[in-house]
Amino acid sequence: MAITPRWEPVLLTQTMTGRTPNRPHAFEDMAAMLRARKMRFYREDFGTTVAVVENTDSYYGTQRLLVVDGKTDASTEADMISQVLLAQLPLLFKPDAKDVFVLGLGSGTTAANVLSHPVENIDCVEISPAVRDAVHFFSENNARLFTDNRFHLYLDDGKTFLASTPRQYDVIISEPTNPWIRGVGSLFTREAFENQKRKLKPGGIVAQWFHTYSLNDPLMATILKRSVPSSRRR
Repeated sequence: MAITPRWEPVLLTQTMTGRTPNRPHAFEDMAAMLRARKMRFYREDFGTTVAVVENTDSYYGTQRLLVVDGKTDASTEADMISQVLLAQLPLLFKPDAKDVFVLGLGSGTTAANVLSHPVENIDCVEISPAVRDAVHFFSENNARLFTDNRFHLYLDDGKTFLASTPRQYDVIISEPTNPWIRGVGSLFTREAFENQKRKLKPGGIVAQWFHTYSLNDPLMATILKRSVPSSRRR
């Protein structure tokens, strides 16, 4: 029987991307970065890896990261502005909102910020049970989330849930990971955006997150074009 070394889970929390600096000492840099990462949670789930990592070698100081398949999807520092504004901006424009849908739990920060408004119901859909379990590591940012009876978490595919639910919403907040991640592209299709429109109450609004870094103009134009209903483009 062959004995092989144990995989180090922290290695699976960092991917080499097109933005990785092309330097002669890149591997030494990677080793130093991995030494600065402390694993707080790790689980394999639905063909993905979900981890919570504490990074002590960061521009922002020590921060906690939610990492899915090596891609950071939420954090206590770098991503905080996006996580907060995804809730605050749409509710600023729709202050009378009562029913809110949130696609993607992440660190729970966005849903928790929705609760800071006088809404009556939040339906949040998350596909990964591991992400649900990891969210407790971000309790400083999502306090009250699971003790507030206005908040309801469903483990399901967000697109499927929204298509099948009879409920309509005043605000729909969609915060999937980047469009280039496997399985996420379907959330940026014309079908997905038109389904969101059908689930809005009169006067309702959709807040859609997508990244602009590492995204060229034609790709950005494609996403924006798909988000406009076909009747509006005639």
